[in-house]
Amino acid sequence: MPYNNSSNSLFHTPLVGHAVVDADGCISRVNHAFTRFTRYSAQQLEGAQLQALLHPDDSLPVRGATARLRYLSSDGQLCWGDTCTLSVEAADNSSDNFILQVRDQTSDHMEQQVQKGRARVLELLYNDDSLPEICETIVRFIETLGEGMRCSILTLDAERGTLHKAAAPSLPDFYSEAIEGMHIGEGVGSCGTAAFRRERVVIADILNHPYWERARRLVSRTPMRACWSEPIIAGDGSLLGSFAIYYDTPREPQPDELDLIASAASLTAIAITYKRSQQVLHDLNRAKDEFISIAAHELRTPLSAIMGYSELFAEEGTDLHSQQMFAREISANGESMSRLIDDLLDLSLIQVGRRLNMVKQKTLLMPLLEKVIGYFSRSAPLHDLKLCSGQDLPEEISCDAGRIIQVLENILSNAIKYSPDGGPVTLEVERSADSVSFCVTDQGIGMSETEVRRVFDKFFRADASNTAPGGLGIGLCIVRDIVEGHGGEIYLKSRQKEGTRVTFSLPI
Repeated sequence: MPYNNSSNSLFHTPLVGHAVVDADGCISRVNHAFTRFTRYSAQQLEGAQLQALLHPDDSLPVRGATARLRYLSSDGQLCWGDTCTLSVEAADNSSDNFILQVRDQTSDHMEQQVQKGRARVLELLYNDDSLPEICETIVRFIETLGEGMRCSILTLDAERGTLHKAAAPSLPDFYSEAIEGMHIGEGVGSCGTAAFRRERVVIADILNHPYWERARRLVSRTPMRACWSEPIIAGDGSLLGSFAIYYDTPREPQPDELDLIASAASLTAIAITYKRSQQVLHDLNRAKDEFISIAAHELRTPLSAIMGYSELFAEEGTDLHSQQMFAREISANGESMSRLIDDLLDLSLIQVGRRLNMVKQKTLLMPLLEKVIGYFSRSAPLHDLKLCSGQDLPEEISCDAGRIIQVLENILSNAIKYSPDGGPVTLEVERSADSVSFCVTDQGIGMSETEVRRVFDKFFRADASNTAPGGLGIGLCIVRDIVEGHGGEIYLKSRQKEGTRVTFSLPI
């Protein structure tokens, strides 16, 4: 049916969709912008009922008014459009027909919803909800923005390179259980590949894509047929996991859907980063409180001994031999307090990012070793302490002798502290091409893999129980700084109930 010139001119507007609708609600003509908006062809639209395109809960506004309506696109997804109906007269003067004018607002609507989602997540963070609760809220919220959408959040165990479920309420349980702990890597589904590459991976048909070959039998038992995955990356660039959107039919994403999954991953990164930072702060505060308590105890012990022996020393009638013994005990406990205070001062420098003060000079190696071994032979007579030195050791090394003695005393003290009485403790010293290595081995209680990974952290003690040997948990942190300050390296190996081996090297 022909229309007047003013009506025809509307169809040449490139950014606004137009459709002519007759009195029966049948579409008779559309422009290109309308087909792009609905993702139907003109042939599919012309002759179709307009109501079939609208969401069942939406209705057209009165003539001349504008309302934001939901439309169902050809792939079953919702599109949002600001809609206006305009009266139009045909050439035969009939006036029951009208022109539907639609401005695509899908991206704008999605952005508004994402902003609401961000506000909701910030509210949950403020209320101190748990990370699993927040992740599930994000997933369920994103799922409301698309028809038939299923979402999941997998978080990364960076040490093992594995992904673990944080939230996937709409995925089949057996599927989530089967992929739990999968390693990231090239060709490991959508999520494993996206995390490995640190870039988005879109797979429109997972049953026929090589990345899903190993999981094809598993996924064929689910209704899911498309999967798009976005890596979750923190502000500092570290990988946190992956966010995935699944559909039950094979399909490619639209630009606004790609924006949505990127926003979802960004929102999830905010939540994960905040909660992990919060946990780190909590752990640091707890460690600080424990440190203060332990430091007070460690200082009080030698101080109490000094005060006690001082009183005995001052008593009338105390013989010379006893006074000499009391004086030695006072001196030994004073040295213990001095070492503890020195450690605290060293730690304060490390805390602010400064290197410890070191003055390197030529130092005779064997006298240094014999001094350390002699001290522990006297202070720990119940342990079998041995020094094993290679035949070609250099006579001198360039080092801060006091600092290297501090390193050896700390490592040997730990070996003795965590070994049973009579247990062997060995210090082996050998020369390589351009360095000297020092290795302390014991057969004590040893450490777990988790403890070994944290052993050089400030305030960490391998056995933090009430019955654990004393210590502030700062010695090995200081030791590492001293060794690295000399241009050397240090590492530790240990197995529970088998003992520990600490090795450090110094350049010649």
